[in-house]
Amino acid sequence: MTSGRGQRMTQMNLYVEGYFYSGGALENGPWNLPVMGGLNIIITFVKIIIMKKGGYVYILTNKNKTVLYTGVTNSIKKRTYQHKFERGSIFTSRYNVTNLIYYDFLPTIVEAIAREKAIKNMSREKKEKLINSFNPTWDDLYEMILDQE
Repeated sequence: MTSGRGQRMTQMNLYVEGYFYSGGALENGPWNLPVMGGLNIIITFVKIIIMKKGGYVYILTNKNKTVLYTGVTNSIKKRTYQHKFERGSIFTSRYNVTNLIYYDFLPTIVEAIAREKAIKNMSREKKEKLINSFNPTWDDLYEMILDQE
């Protein structure tokens, strides 16, 4: 791939300690990044975007706390907003399931999906124990997550 000025452009993706680094065009560098085994990676990118990879598994309930909905997402704020103010899903819209009562971040979306499946297979009693260990009063956590991520 080349830029408009004929410079060679390179794309690099690097996963380090739970963060994903993605870079673009060759300029404003180079940067020397030491890695294991005495090797160095020379980074020469215009920008490096840092994104926290992974996913959230979450549980919502209705105002009477009679319905539980388990889901998975890469953005807990955005998805909870959709459930509360837009159309999150047919099920949550039909049963007015809008209160976030449990969530957990996992390092990869694959792990989050596996955890979602495990929670969905739990009995109601086990789900309630899980929720109670995280949020004993079953308060809506939406306001709390607005400061996160």
